Amino acid sequence: MNKIYMSVVIALLTVLTGCSSKKPEAGKKLVTVFDACMIKGVEAPKWVCGDATAQNIHQLFDVGSATISKLGTGFTQEEAAADAKIKLQEQIETLAQEKIILFIRRAQLDPKQDVDKAFVFLLSKRIGAKVIKKARVSEYWKNYYLNLAYSQVVVKKESFQKITQREVLLEIRQKSAYWEIFKNNNAVQVLEDVLNNI
Repeated sequence: MNKIYMSVVIALLTVLTGCSSKKPEAGKKLVTVFDACMIKGVEAPKWVCGDATAQNIHQLFDVGSATISKLGTGFTQEEAAADAKIKLQEQIETLAQEKIILFIRRAQLDPKQDVDKAFVFLLSKRIGAKVIKKARVSEYWKNYYLNLAYSQVVVKKESFQKITQREVLLEIRQKSAYWEIFKNNNAVQVLEDVLNNI
C-alpha cells in the first residue's frame, strides 16, 4: 500500500513540476516581480531604496524602516512611517531654507546680501512642522529575512509651495526691514517663481 501511495505522489509531483527545456533567449533580461533594487542581497521594490517612481513626480518623499515587531504589523508600520516622517521633515526644512535664501537674494530684500540665518532657520523649522502634517504613507513593504519593514511617506509639492509662501509672507510682514523693500519690489512674483521650481 505504501509503495502505491509513494508512486502516486511521485507521479503527481512530476506532472505538477513539469519539465521544460525552454531556456531564456540570449540577451533577454529576466523580468522580476518588482522594478527592483537590492538590499543586503534581497530584492526589494525600487522605492525602498529611495528611488523616485512615476507617481512621485509631484511629491516630496522619503523612506523609513523599522525592525519587525512582535507587537504586530500595525505597530511596525507606525514605526517605519515615523522614521520616514522624520527624514522627510528634515528634507522639507532643508528645501525651505534653500528657497527662502534664494527668495531673499532674488527679491533683493537684503541689499548687503547678508541673510539673517536665524530668521531662515526658525522659519524653515516652522514650515517643516506644518508641511509634515500633510504627509501620508504611500507604500509599505516588509521582509522577514531582513527582519525589516519599510514605509514611504509622501507630501504633495503643492502643499509645500502653499505653506511656504504663506509662512514667508506672514514672517516678512513682521520683519520691518524686509517688509519695506518687499512692498516696493515685485517680491510676491519672485517668491512664486522660486517656489515653482522644485
